Amino acid sequence: MIHVVEAVLPSTLEGIGMYAFAYMKSLEEAILPEGLTTMGEGAFQVCHSLTTVSIPSTLKVIPYNAFWECKKLTTLTISEGVEEIGECAFNGCSGLGSESENADFSTMFDGPGLHRAEIPGSVKKIGMQAFAYCTMLREVVLNEGIERIDSYAFENCNCL
Repeated sequence: MIHVVEAVLPSTLEGIGMYAFAYMKSLEEAILPEGLTTMGEGAFQVCHSLTTVSIPSTLKVIPYNAFWECKKLTTLTISEGVEEIGECAFNGCSGLGSESENADFSTMFDGPGLHRAEIPGSVKKIGMQAFAYCTMLREVVLNEGIERIDSYAFENCNCL
């Protein structure tokens, strides 16, 4: 069995297909290049060892279940330019926020360990259950530009 720990994707990559890296239990880091324009649903879902992801400004939509149940995800940087956070995009990311005390929250979204999230002005839509079960989330700053927040987007965020 091959254990991929890091996925450094080439600068020529424009798209990632549905479930392309899903269930890769040993994957710890995904470096997504500027120029990436599409990502299929569930692209990184249930990558339980994934700790670090950086979303480039060229990816306009973070799709359905993109990082669902990535329980060890502690650092997620989303660049200005992202317009939509899809349904269940970060649902169940129970590790997020646990190592983010010095993070720039203008570009950070976290799971249960997150206390504050500032949504970039480029984001127009937050999908259903996008931040569901971010149980420690205490503050959400929505900047100019947000047009729609779907049902259950912050479901079970008990500290809000």
